[in-house]
Amino acid sequence: MDFTDPAADWTAFEPGRDLPPLRARLTELEAAEGVTGVHRRVSERIPDLRTLPSIVHKGDVQGAALSPCGRYLAVGFGIEVPEGEWHSEYEDGGTLRVFELASGRRVAGITEPGALRGGVGWSDFPGAVQWSADSSRIGLAYDTNVIGVWDAFAGVSEPIASAGVTDGGNRPPPYALSPDGHRAFIGIGPLDGFAVSGCLVPMEKGDQSWYFGVDGYEPVEGLPRLMGRALGPRYEETPGEMEVGVEWIQGWDRDGTRVHVVDFRDVYAVDIATGAPLWIHEHAMNYSWWDHEVPASFSADGTRVAWYTEDRLRIADAATGEIRGDFEREGAAVLVWGAGRLAALSPTGIRIFDGDAETRRLPSTAPIGRSVVAEIVPLTWSPDGKRLAVVTGDGAVEVWSLDGATEPDARFAGPESAEGVYWGDTLAVLGRAHLSFCTPEGAPVGAVALHDEPGGRSAGGRHAWPAHWADR
Repeated sequence: MDFTDPAADWTAFEPGRDLPPLRARLTELEAAEGVTGVHRRVSERIPDLRTLPSIVHKGDVQGAALSPCGRYLAVGFGIEVPEGEWHSEYEDGGTLRVFELASGRRVAGITEPGALRGGVGWSDFPGAVQWSADSSRIGLAYDTNVIGVWDAFAGVSEPIASAGVTDGGNRPPPYALSPDGHRAFIGIGPLDGFAVSGCLVPMEKGDQSWYFGVDGYEPVEGLPRLMGRALGPRYEETPGEMEVGVEWIQGWDRDGTRVHVVDFRDVYAVDIATGAPLWIHEHAMNYSWWDHEVPASFSADGTRVAWYTEDRLRIADAATGEIRGDFEREGAAVLVWGAGRLAALSPTGIRIFDGDAETRRLPSTAPIGRSVVAEIVPLTWSPDGKRLAVVTGDGAVEVWSLDGATEPDARFAGPESAEGVYWGDTLAVLGRAHLSFCTPEGAPVGAVALHDEPGGRSAGGRHAWPAHWADR
């Protein structure tokens, strides 16, 4: 049945059977005539099949995150700042766009001009864009030092809740959205003494602003809870040697009982119930956050952690801190976890650790580069952890199996200035101004020019038909 026909019997509509041909028909109609009354009429029948406005935005990509379900990629943008005119442009704000991997189309986001004052994150700091575990909420660091939470698909510019708790900090605060998206652990700068410098903030509703650095602050019921338990005697033995502070919060464990933290000297886990560190290990000294050499990484399931010391690569149990693997360090590398596996990505190749043992080494047919955006990583694992994809320094994408092959399964060109890759329903390859979607074999699914002009067709399209509605 043709459901673009005004006389169509919608009581007979079956999403699994009828949505794919309906989507194809609407796409053809849009290409020939633009957005028509047919599109709007169908959108009334399927409310989420909504029309999205075109976006005009010139700010750079400052962060991106794949949803836990693997269906969506959220991309956050900063502001365009002409040289020497930072303050005049700051009010312009940034945007957020959410793309569906299966179709390569934009399906949600925050598009109102200036909605995200100051833009999303800064390129030097990771973790600006985060999802809740059920892929329904998105957390953003924006307006320099504010954390906000949005309904990922509501399309509204105002956050559900926001929190500014850094006493006017001049950088995005490290934070981690809880699995349910209703709380956030936020780093607030050094506290008195050697303590966990963070607080637990409710993100239920409204704008929240508390400044813990004010002398005489006393916790009040309903306000964020300071963590503030001592990190240990080792800090007390070396006062003033290095600033103590939460530098990066990679996330919570799946049960929501602890958060995983990296500071200037150590990697540790913090118990949410008590605010106390559960364990603490020293990582590599003298690394540079400005060079994006984050020296530690926790697995997405919260069971493992890997980090560098000056000469070793160690793997430990993330709940107890017990070291399970100890290997020679071979230069600086990016640590990326998959399903039970770890990839240590360096400019010359990839070391694979399966569980707690090193099992393989993969060469690359071209040197591997890094993005200037801290959280955009040039390697991703397949959802089952059996393959990986990597962006090489010449902008190509290589897909490797872990079955002993000496050559990649596929190698194909990424979009212009490709820097990051994400593997969900398909592959998404992200550049500074372009985003492409393809199968692991390299077959194209869609392409997006992120700096689209009014009336353009390339910014994810004007219509959105998410594949998951076929499941309803």
